[in-house]
Amino acid sequence: MLKWCSYCQRFQGEAPPFDDLRMTHGLCADCIPLAPTFNDRDVESVRTLQKLHDALLDVGRQGNVRAADRIIDQAVAAGCRSVDILLGIVAPLLYQIGDEWARGVTTVEQEHQFTALCEALYDRVAERSAVGDNPPDASTPPEVLLLNAPGNEHTLAIRMLALWLRHENHRADVIDAAVAVNDLPGLVRRKHPRLVMISMALPDQLSAVETLVERLVSTSRPDGPRVLVGGYAVKSGLVASIPGAEMVTDLVVLRAGALLPGQRV
Repeated sequence: MLKWCSYCQRFQGEAPPFDDLRMTHGLCADCIPLAPTFNDRDVESVRTLQKLHDALLDVGRQGNVRAADRIIDQAVAAGCRSVDILLGIVAPLLYQIGDEWARGVTTVEQEHQFTALCEALYDRVAERSAVGDNPPDASTPPEVLLLNAPGNEHTLAIRMLALWLRHENHRADVIDAAVAVNDLPGLVRRKHPRLVMISMALPDQLSAVETLVERLVSTSRPDGPRVLVGGYAVKSGLVASIPGAEMVTDLVVLRAGALLPGQRV
């Protein structure tokens, strides 16, 4: 399920069952002290967000970019950050359509159409964003390196995550999986990230990811980066563990506190 704060309207992450795209509400840590002032208007904003969420699901299946763009405008007008709409609604839809494709429910053409719509929404949000989609300054080492598992050429999900991390005031850099295969330890030595995040779409990418993680762990210093593996294969329970890596089902664990040295998700 998709967790949203009832008060500030920010996306808070996901909770089992992960294939359930309904919304559930509570209060985030920042808004708990404000609970006594919660009123009927705030309850109505929750209902509005749920309606916008359901509408985006519908037009997403239809591939209607203009309608989807209007819905994002309405969500922003209701108090949501557009980057939260990306991570809290659009990204989970990518997982759902991937699952449907794997089960033969969705055709390749439909999957491509849906991905194109999500790409268009990403572009619009990045254009409106104060952070933008510019790569980090090369002179400033990133805190997080994000890459796909080798063989996974769809980078949209990790680009959404990188954009969200920049909104959370973290330096995030997306790197090409093919480059990582050849020189991931070298990239880590040069960039000194705190986290290396690998997105794994399908279980048949397990061997390649295990090789990447093994190379990285064996060549890293004791104070080297944590290695996190997530993505559809992990979220759906198809891959439960990889030696040397932490498995994450909810990418919002990458909030500020999770990046501090010594903390674990």
